[in-house]
This record gives sequence, structure tokens and C-alpha cells, in this order.
Amino acid sequence: MQRMLLNLLLAFFVATFGIWVSGTEAADPAPATQPVLRSAVFYENTGYGAPTLTVTISSAGELRSIWRFGARSEERKAMLTDAQQAELAALFADGWESLDARYPAPPDGPLYKITYAAKTVEASSLKTPGVFERVRIKISEFVEAASPVK
Repeated sequence: MQRMLLNLLLAFFVATFGIWVSGTEAADPAPATQPVLRSAVFYENTGYGAPTLTVTISSAGELRSIWRFGARSEERKAMLTDAQQAELAALFADGWESLDARYPAPPDGPLYKITYAAKTVEASSLKTPGVFERVRIKISEFVEAASPVK
């Protein structure tokens, strides 16, 4: 009976404090591997006669965007931080492979295309799956923060 009580007490201390009776700490579980960013291309056309935006992001985190409207254009560049790269890679890892290739847009409505890991997905703002929308918004935020090229 005493041995059983001692084993229960030992198990309680190990579970509660993460230590063994010998005083050594319990081994930490292996760290979860983070998804690695792959190159991505984002294209946006918000309607007939509207401006277009093309964004490329390299696997090293280099972002380049080109906004075009008729003869006018603007280029922006940025280097994503490690945290931004990890955040974007995690968004893509959260269901990108399970998306369909097309979520049709109305004839004159917006069109968004994202290519990542050799998979291209097209969507409109009306029928946009959650993972696609989260990635689209995050890339748009990165573009807004990027510096214009003169």
C-alpha cells in the first residue's frame, strides 16, 4: 500500500512540476517544425478597367509588387522578416493543399489568383475560402508596408 502511494505521489510530482525525483528536469518534447516559406505569386484584378496588382514573394522572403492602371504603375519592394515569413508559411500550411483550383468570379467582378507550391487557386471576393482570404489579406498588408521603388 505504501509503495502504491509513493508511486502515485511520484507521478503527481512529475506531472505537476515536470521533474524527476533525481532532480533532473523532464526532457522537453521535440520542437514542432515550422512550415518553410516557398515562393508565391499573387495577382489581383478588381474588375473590368480596374488596376491590377502582381506580387511575387521568393522563398527567401523578398517581396516585389507592381500595381498597374493604364499607363501608370507603381513598384514596391520589401524583405519580409523571419517572423513574417513564418506567419505566411503557417497560413499556407493551414489548408492550402485542400483548396479547389477555382472559385468562380462574376463576369465583371474581382479576380484573385495565388500560386504557391505549384498550386494555383483563383477566387472572387464573393466566394473566397477562409484560408485563401487570410493569405490574400496578409499579402496585401505586406504590400502596403513595402517601400515604393523610385
